[in-house]
Amino acid sequence: MTTEFFAKIACIEKMLSSNLAKIDKITQASKQLSGLDITDLPLIAKRTIEGHLIIINQIVSKNRIKTFDDYRWISEKHLNQIVNNLKAICQCVSLHSPMANFVQLH
Repeated sequence: MTTEFFAKIACIEKMLSSNLAKIDKITQASKQLSGLDITDLPLIAKRTIEGHLIIINQIVSKNRIKTFDDYRWISEKHLNQIVNNLKAICQCVSLHSPMANFVQLH
């Protein structure tokens, strides 16, 4: 895992806890997650992240989202679910990061 990887996750976490509108949080986080390589994470982390991505994809496919502009048509309930799953992905990565292990040991 590279410093850039964890910097992107930290950026997403900060964004998700900001005062941005949910749609902006989702679109910006999605751009940061795009192409993020999770192959070096433990298997349990990869499966957890994949599970959250599946939930997000199910919501997106039910709402027929084609572009970031289409997120404005998603219900508040679904926006909350997407944001919560994005937060869970960040928490999962943070839990399995080398820094988390360092902090736990000291």
